[in-house]
Amino acid sequence: MISTGRVRNGLVMLGALGCVVAIPAAPVAAATATNCLATIDDPHYSTGAPGVIVKIRTTCVGDVPTTLQVYGYLYQRPPGFIGPPQLAATNSKSYNFVGGTMTWTMYVPNGSVPGLPCHPKYKYSASMTGAINGVQQFAVGPTVEKTVTCP
Repeated sequence: MISTGRVRNGLVMLGALGCVVAIPAAPVAAATATNCLATIDDPHYSTGAPGVIVKIRTTCVGDVPTTLQVYGYLYQRPPGFIGPPQLAATNSKSYNFVGGTMTWTMYVPNGSVPGLPCHPKYKYSASMTGAINGVQQFAVGPTVEKTVTCP
């Protein structure tokens, strides 16, 4: 899943799943643009975690200083469970973009804790939300629910 954010001429352009919106940003003097792209991997088993995790990658390119806040969510659904998937893990990070090209990777759950226990009959999905410069909101996902190959 992909979401993009673009700061251009005082507007933040955000696109997710084919939609693009323009939201007024703080005035930008003598700057051209900053583009940010966020992607979510499918939930998968990681031997390093160990357990089920998801990676969220964010890349910004440009020359407009930007603060990006990213929130990641990992869901699970036991077999036969009726209702929305259960939120099983979260993580959040704040990134300061100063110009050029910068890429960050965030893990859900946080890389300092183990991944979720792997259940071969569970279905897993992920989503993310975020803010650019503290006010502009964007979202990606959820990913398609799928089972994970467990060791």
